[in-house]
Amino acid sequence: MAILARPSTEPRQPAPAGKYFGICVGVFDIGTQECTMFGPKHQVVLMFELHKLRGVARDAAGLPQLIAVLSNLSFNSQSHLRTNVEQILGRTFNETEAQVGFDVTTLIEIQCRLVVIHQIRANGSARERIEQFLPMDPDDPRLQPVTPPLVYELDPSQPLPVNLPPWVQRKAMESREWRTCHGSPFQQAPPGMPRNGNMNMNMNGPT
Repeated sequence: MAILARPSTEPRQPAPAGKYFGICVGVFDIGTQECTMFGPKHQVVLMFELHKLRGVARDAAGLPQLIAVLSNLSFNSQSHLRTNVEQILGRTFNETEAQVGFDVTTLIEIQCRLVVIHQIRANGSARERIEQFLPMDPDDPRLQPVTPPLVYELDPSQPLPVNLPPWVQRKAMESREWRTCHGSPFQQAPPGMPRNGNMNMNMNGPT
């Protein structure tokens, strides 16, 4: 008897393009990733829950719309992370501040405005991404997250949190730190994750 793992037959629908309010509901350390254009880089994921004036934006299944940004854990003047943080907070960091470092966990539950655009892949499917962040205005609504906020700092000696999005679990298990501790990323796959790595990238993971 065979037990087959296949890709999801219902690809995730991207969040509609447009302007949103956002609240950061996830800060995830995914360790040193090998498959980057410029060599191994320590990376972090920021996840935002999207809102409109009427409340949280929801997908066709009624779940909160989430969107994630993956960045190198770098705060130099050209880094995407620094650019995003400066846009979210509405301020610039001088080089003295940058050298001290920025604690990305302080972004959890931070509120901002953001612009979502679609990029069309070669196969015709759409991929959403955040084009721009903006700070909240004083008269903007206070957002109440539906998704429980979560901060995760990679520790290969400890089990992955069960409430960590599956695609983030996979990225963490692909990290240099996890493989050094455990070997193959899928030798000790967490519950619900196939050992061959095929999974439905839910909670707005890559599609």
